[in-house]
Amino acid sequence: MIRLYEVRLEIDEPTETLERKCSELLGAHVKNVHLVKRSIDARRKSDIFYSCTVDCETDGRIHMSKHVRHAQVSEQVYEFPHFQPAGTVVVAGSGPAGLFC
Repeated sequence: MIRLYEVRLEIDEPTETLERKCSELLGAHVKNVHLVKRSIDARRKSDIFYSCTVDCETDGRIHMSKHVRHAQVSEQVYEFPHFQPAGTVVVAGSGPAGLFC
């Protein structure tokens, strides 16, 4: 799986167009697209757009420009450790930094 950074998406553009944009950036047919992160870039008032991070799966070889920010990623599932409290929690007080136990 390839992660593409800073994929530009206009404000009025639907997210379904990400597959076509990723296909153009990679130079190959894209099978699966997953939107990881979407941020608004409003540094210029006249040009506001979304900057997206996208995970893509391709069929074969890719032919992309060296100016495209990308990385090889693998899907990792985090398993939370089992937590068993030792006893009851007693709150001794609270202050501007939070609760003191």
